[in-house]
Formats: sequence, C-alpha cells, structure tokens
Amino acid sequence: MAAPRAFRRGLQAVPEAVREGRLIVEAQALQWGLARETVGAAVQVASELLTNAVHATPYRGITLRMGLADDGLCVEVWDSSPVWPRPSTPDMSVPRGPVADDAPDPGGWGLGIVDALSEKRGCGTSSKESASGPSSRRSFGNQPLGVPWGRPRKVCDVEDWFTREITDAGRLRLFCFLVAFIAGFLFIRVSVRMIRAQVRWWPGNVTPGGQHIHHVVFGLVFMCVGGVGGLAVEDGSSGWAAATAAVFGVGAALVLDEFALVLHLEDVYWSQQGRLSVEVVFITIALCGLMLLGLRPLGVDDAAGDGFWALVLVLLFDMCVAVVALAKGKVWTGLIGVFIGIVAIVGAVRLARPGSPWARRRYSPGSRKARRAEVRERRYRQPLQRLGDRLSDLVAGRPSAK
Repeated sequence: MAAPRAFRRGLQAVPEAVREGRLIVEAQALQWGLARETVGAAVQVASELLTNAVHATPYRGITLRMGLADDGLCVEVWDSSPVWPRPSTPDMSVPRGPVADDAPDPGGWGLGIVDALSEKRGCGTSSKESASGPSSRRSFGNQPLGVPWGRPRKVCDVEDWFTREITDAGRLRLFCFLVAFIAGFLFIRVSVRMIRAQVRWWPGNVTPGGQHIHHVVFGLVFMCVGGVGGLAVEDGSSGWAAATAAVFGVGAALVLDEFALVLHLEDVYWSQQGRLSVEVVFITIALCGLMLLGLRPLGVDDAAGDGFWALVLVLLFDMCVAVVALAKGKVWTGLIGVFIGIVAIVGAVRLARPGSPWARRRYSPGSRKARRAEVRERRYRQPLQRLGDRLSDLVAGRPSAK
C-alpha cells in the first residue's frame, strides 16, 4: 500500500443501522481490494459490534470506523456508553417443543463471534491504559483485521466528544442553532440595556427617517435567510449547514426577544408583560437542550421497538397528559413533559393553577379544589415565580415601574 487509508461514518443507534453498517463495511473493504474471506469476517465483526452498540445506547449517535495500514484492517464501533460490555454464555440447550418463528433470540453470541473470528485469523492483541479506562486492539495475520474488544473508553477530549455526540449523531445544525440563539439573545439584551442606560459610546436605536425599527424585523430577515439557505444545503454536517443554522438561531433570538410585542401588538418591551418574551426564550433554550441531549418527544425512544400499535398508544397517551398539564396552567411541566413523560403525568394528576382553562371549567368558585389550588399557588408557585422574575431581571433587565 502506498499510504494508510481511513474511513468513518456516523450512524444512529437504531436496528436499521446494523444492516446499513454491514453494507458500508463490505463496500469499503472491496474497494480497498481485500480478500473475500477477510471482507466476510470484517462484515460479521462490524455487524456484531453494531448490534451491541444499538442495544447499549438506543437512538444515540454511534460511529463506525475502518482503517487500513501496514498492520492490517481495523474495524471499530464506538458508542457513548462508559460501561464495558460483558460477554454472556448463549443458551445451547435443546428446546423440548417447537419454537415459534417470532421467538426472541436468547442472545449471548455477539462478542463470542468477534473473539472466534479474531482467533481464526491469527490475531495479535495489544492493550493500553488511558486516563479514562482500558482499550485494546486486535489484528489479523496475512490480511489483518483489527477490532476493539467490546466498547473501549477513550480519553474524553472536546473534539472527540463533539464528533461523537454532535456531528456523527446528526445534531450539528441543532447545536449551532442553540449556540447562536443564546449568543444572539445575550447580545441583544446587552444592547437594549446599554441603550436604556443611555451609554454615549454605544450605538443607539435604528431610526432611519425617525422611524424606530424594532429588532424583530431584523430577526425575521435572518430567519428567512437562514431557513431558506438551510433548505438548500443537503449535507447536514457541512460548514454551510452549520452557518445557515446559526443565522436562523440569531434570527429566532431576535424575534422571540420581542415575542410579547408581537403578541400584544404594542411596545410592552420594558413592561411587566414584556417578561413573557424572556420566559419564551428560556423555554426555547430548555427544549432545544433536551433535544441536543438526544431526547425525543412523546416517548418515541421507549416504544419504537415495541411495534406500530404500541408506538401509537404511547404517543397518544403522552400527548394527552402533556395537553392536560398545559391546560392546567403548568407551562414548564407540560412542555418538558413532552420529552420526559413522567413530568407530564405528575403535572396532569395534580391540581390546576387558579385561572387556568382547566380550573375555570372544572373548579366552581369557592369549591374545595378551587381553595386548595389557591393555597398551593400562594405557598409554592408564587415563591418560585418571584425567584424566576429575579433571574429574568438579572439577565434581561428589570421592567419599568409604570
């Protein structure tokens, strides 16, 4: 070989990734001109490691890597689990009766197959200890084939984490959107507070011809440019995809920062009603953060492998409890409950807040439930609301007294 060769592909840890990974390894190994026997062994090893990763970290980002150098072919599968896989002994007992076609596989074969293929090809093993744990590598004889034993843990640096959890997991656009959204919101809040304080050296409002242009207008322009540009970019991991997502994030921050103004159709930016804009921004950051962590709404992760109707029932149940929580006036509980079902269930079974749509329709004035709801509002909700208002004032500025 003239030079080492390398290949890497990010996948989503779903059952379909095993078949896709087998095809990728086979095509790449044949393109490198390896022997058919070695190609078959590489495909089998990749299949077992991918299956292991799918079971260990469902719906998270995983990485398939191949490398060809003087010491042979290396096939690796990396996932985000810090736990080493433990080989198990497969059930070799003879069943006493007929086995149904859809009977579950007893399992326990995967790592044993990897080990057997390694030994058959005359593997050599080298291991090392790193700051985060042990790792190992196996390589074959004539046409070497290297596989990491299990799921080794690497030294966790920022670049490796970003590649594994963001780029390979297909979350680059969301990451750039969220970072740009937070940066845009902080910048515009600093700007308006400097203008409010009448700092001389800071540029003032944009007022061409005496017409005050609110920054929501600029936000709409940024959103149009970033949104349409993002639709035109096909590669979600490219620099252009990241740039358009960042532009869209800045535009969304400028628009949501004046959400209350758009809702009321009047300038309520520094009034009590203007706090709604800050709350909407905080909610957006929280929901984007949950998605960036890999959570999917309405319990899709938990029910995706249980069949179509099970998935439909889980979706309907989670949607219903989230809607009930929102109807009871619990905005944070309902929205976060879209991603974490138990939160929505707790919000749905507890008393509604006074003045919420649920309370107005189901709690008659002076009833026991209405009185309990008012007591809980004063005892628990109002102190939390005051704490949230202080945090909002610290970040976004205190509303005017008028």
